[in-house]
Amino acid sequence: MSVYTGAMGTYPQLTSRSRYPTISHLERDIDLLPINAHHTLDGIRPYTPAIVPVAGLHIKDDNSELIPKEVQGWLDGSTDGCIYISFGSMVRIEIFPKHILDSLFASFKNISPVRVLMKIAKPEELPANLPKNVMTQSWFPQLQVLKHKNIKAFVTHGGLMGTQEAMYAGVPLIGIPLFGDQQFNVRSQVRRKVAVSLQIHEITERSLTSAYKEILNNLSYERNAEKISKEFVDRPISPVETAVFWVEYVARHGKNCLRSPIVDMFWWRANLIDVNAFILAAIGIVRLVYIQALVQYSF
Repeated sequence: MSVYTGAMGTYPQLTSRSRYPTISHLERDIDLLPINAHHTLDGIRPYTPAIVPVAGLHIKDDNSELIPKEVQGWLDGSTDGCIYISFGSMVRIEIFPKHILDSLFASFKNISPVRVLMKIAKPEELPANLPKNVMTQSWFPQLQVLKHKNIKAFVTHGGLMGTQEAMYAGVPLIGIPLFGDQQFNVRSQVRRKVAVSLQIHEITERSLTSAYKEILNNLSYERNAEKISKEFVDRPISPVETAVFWVEYVARHGKNCLRSPIVDMFWWRANLIDVNAFILAAIGIVRLVYIQALVQYSF
């Protein structure tokens, strides 16, 4: 067994051939863990001091004007409301199967005069029958779009960053999760009654139109989203300032200043297996003594 000594500390190793600590050792040496979470989005959870929620770290709200100007004009003119659609930077809507695109286009017509703003990487690859109440662009300043007063819903794949931006802006969601954490993100917002969920295989003209109308006509989604937005934004300092403070705190006070004792416990102690085993053994002994006493008394 060898020992590794470096900037991260000193670690016993499993083999003499390894010059580096194992993953199991490294995960126990974390002095601070900023996480992309907040109780308004993920629920109430118990965290040790070394785990610091900083959800919204990526949100830079500088109140800049919408660019290009035609997008601003489109949104300003959406007096009946506008639905914003984006599946992030990794999913191209224009390459969806034809029956899904046909369902999308038909559902857009069904909600007219409500307008649609849709992010499409290559608009020229879309079918030619795009409804007149739809504007497509290859890029939008998403946060500024979501903050516009006429945006009534955000159709999204449920990516964590986009979900946080929508909650920051107080916009209800229509979630169509595709993979990874997106299912969890969408379900979390459905439970908070700020989202409607559709699976990709469930997409039809009828299901999409129903989802749009549910969000547009049921004002409880908008009220719930606005409530979550107020709670999400209401913090003593910003996420960036929170992360900076705690990084500097650990730098000032040294390693292990926030370290939980549970990190160094064996799994059976951390999960109170020894305590529960003792309690069960005590109960068993008491029951055994009681049964023996009953048997002796009966004779």
